[in-house]
Amino acid sequence: ISNAYATGDVTATSNSNSTYAIAYAYAGGLVGYNYYGTISNAYATGDVTATSNSNSNSTYAIAYAGGLVGYNYYGTITASFFDQQTTGRSSGIGGGSASGVTALTTEQMGDAFRFIDAGWNFATVWALPRVGGAPVLRSVAADPVYDYYIRLSGNATTVYGQAPAAGRVTLDGVGTGNVTLAWGAGISAVDVGQYGFRESGILSFDYSMGSADDYYVDYGTGTLTVTKAALTVTANRSE
Repeated sequence: ISNAYATGDVTATSNSNSTYAIAYAYAGGLVGYNYYGTISNAYATGDVTATSNSNSNSTYAIAYAGGLVGYNYYGTITASFFDQQTTGRSSGIGGGSASGVTALTTEQMGDAFRFIDAGWNFATVWALPRVGGAPVLRSVAADPVYDYYIRLSGNATTVYGQAPAAGRVTLDGVGTGNVTLAWGAGISAVDVGQYGFRESGILSFDYSMGSADDYYVDYGTGTLTVTKAALTVTANRSE
């Protein structure tokens, strides 16, 4: 399974009529039981519940529930995620190896770079809806999506009344070649202090392809720091 996601709720219950020694229930947001399978670039968000039936005819009943996979039996999972809030699960795997699965909050599921940094293809396969929410496959997207994904990094410092030096803020992501970054018109009016790049007038973007609405921008944690200018006082002595 690769480049897949599931949003529906999942419930599994051990079979109360089982005549076996043990009754099992496997519930996963994407896969119930992963038997030597390979899962990559996948996520799940639906509520996951697994219960063991106390009336089972079995000797005893066992239930496994995971945000992504109920039980991972020697399977290989890479670069995959689950929403720990909406799934109701703290672990992505109910039983077995849990490597390769990362828990995210609902807010973090809407952060494109959580997935891009894990190797997901946001150029042609995945996208974020402009209305917000978790990634979707471009081929089945029902709502308009962002076409490009850029992230700012770096810090800049300048003296009050002076323009910051160019090149102190860098871009990475999908579509960075379409963007020219410059200091905004509001720079000349800011007071001494520290400013995030998201603040109005700090930065200016010019797009060679598309418009601002086509771009998902992660402003990062970088800042512009404006320091005090030296004050020179010249006095004339009158006789």
